[in-house]
Amino acid sequence: MASIYRKAMGTMFGNQVLALFDWENLLLNVPFIPPDKPNFIVDWFDGLIHKRIPREIGEIVRVEAFVREDVIFLYGEQLNELRVHIEACPLVWTKDRKGRVNTTDQKLIEEGMELIDLLPKLTHLCIGSGDRDFTSLVRFAKRKGLKFILVAGSKRSRSPRMEKLADLKYFIGE
Repeated sequence: MASIYRKAMGTMFGNQVLALFDWENLLLNVPFIPPDKPNFIVDWFDGLIHKRIPREIGEIVRVEAFVREDVIFLYGEQLNELRVHIEACPLVWTKDRKGRVNTTDQKLIEEGMELIDLLPKLTHLCIGSGDRDFTSLVRFAKRKGLKFILVAGSKRSRSPRMEKLADLKYFIGE
């Protein structure tokens, strides 16, 4: 009886999900944050990683948020309370020293490929960003037989290329 109930709720036993989030990308692309709910994004994120994905897809084996170093102080404590591993992504100077480059995308791609190889029972890769820069990581995961879950700040913020590759999509606040 319990197994029939769980299947009816959408749980697919045996699935394992690796969830990687470009935190800044999500923050910048949420269409609206209610003024009376300053923790709207964190609360939505909590519901996604602790309720929706486990209920609809399967166990999340690791959650990482890639956060610019200068933004960690805003969300670090809350993400830590949600048992999210935080990866600090520094802004580094360009070779000509004329500006700084955000290392989030590069770090997320490298870490994602490494974790996919280290976690052989993975069935799904979840990326929290609609940025097309992650296409190479999604294709790498697909070649390994993983399904791809896209999480984006809004429908407008997702790349059509990433949306085409997605097996499942979630949009914050929609």
